[in-house]
Amino acid sequence: MPTTDRRGEPTDPVHAVSDGEVAFINPKPGLSNYGRYIVLRHRWDGIEVFTLYAHLREVAEGLVMGQFVRKGQVIATLGHSTNTREGISRDRAQLHFKIDVMFNPHFHIWYPKRDPQAPPFGNFNGLNLWGMYPAAFFRTCAANPKPNGAPGAMNFAEYANKQPIAFTVLVNAKPFPWLAAHPEQVHSSNVAAQGTAVAYEIGSTWFGLPIAVWPRAGGEISETERCVLQRGRSVLHWVDEVAIGRNPCRDLVRRSGRGWQFTRDGQEWIELLTYTPETDRLRVGIIGWKNRLANVKASAVASSPASSAALQWHPAIASDNRCALHTPVIVVASLHNALRMFWRQSYPISPRYLAKPFSPLAT
Repeated sequence: MPTTDRRGEPTDPVHAVSDGEVAFINPKPGLSNYGRYIVLRHRWDGIEVFTLYAHLREVAEGLVMGQFVRKGQVIATLGHSTNTREGISRDRAQLHFKIDVMFNPHFHIWYPKRDPQAPPFGNFNGLNLWGMYPAAFFRTCAANPKPNGAPGAMNFAEYANKQPIAFTVLVNAKPFPWLAAHPEQVHSSNVAAQGTAVAYEIGSTWFGLPIAVWPRAGGEISETERCVLQRGRSVLHWVDEVAIGRNPCRDLVRRSGRGWQFTRDGQEWIELLTYTPETDRLRVGIIGWKNRLANVKASAVASSPASSAALQWHPAIASDNRCALHTPVIVVASLHNALRMFWRQSYPISPRYLAKPFSPLAT
């Protein structure tokens, strides 16, 4: 039980678990389920790690962002602050403690577009701080003492690498922030023998912490997977059914009638992991092309049923399983027929080469 004052409010101090820097302070409990919380930034075995301390009664006087703190230094007072409807009673005062890694340094750009009313936490929103169970980590450290008897010999990178992989996902071989932040996870030896990487296979724990990345050459993925990747989508490549069945609460992947698939949370997880600001510019460009192709399709339908049939092959318009290999031919056919219609509207006699609609599907 926590110690309390005469009003029954907790008075127990909260200490920093390691040397670090104050990365973020949320002094307004009404903005978060975490209530009032602090995030410290650390460097453990070359990896940037964050510790989060939530539901605080108050922040230590004088503590500010950017300040260096020592292991054991008092940074706050235990509390029960939160913004949930149920609240946390005083007799249940608690510390919500997490060991986290930052998922994406561009979160502050990505998230407000999905939630315009997002609180002003920048990259230190809890959705961007992906954690592991601290008790298990500290027990492992205690079980691996240093030669002089001091605890904590376990290397953090080594500990993360030993977590079991529950599923893997294939994404396009383009740079994304996780690769730069965690080069220790990238296994590139296999690509040297196979050729240039066309995809990355990301291995994740059941709770969504990426712990390994394998660049994959063209010969290491199927033609179907290549087709999906060419459309800018990810591929759920492998699932450990036992691990997922034993730990279903995170619910990133789920079995359906068509096999294992990402849930909505899982789709958001991979989107955030691989997001860069360039992704938005590419998406805007794709939407623009889709709109232009839709307009061309409407024009082509008016000019020729054959060109309408040809456009059904375009993956941006039709939702089939074909690769985008037909795109240049279809675009040429579409532009040809649109130009033909424009010419007929402008001149009474059409040129001979525009006399008939062109369709790549014509026999």
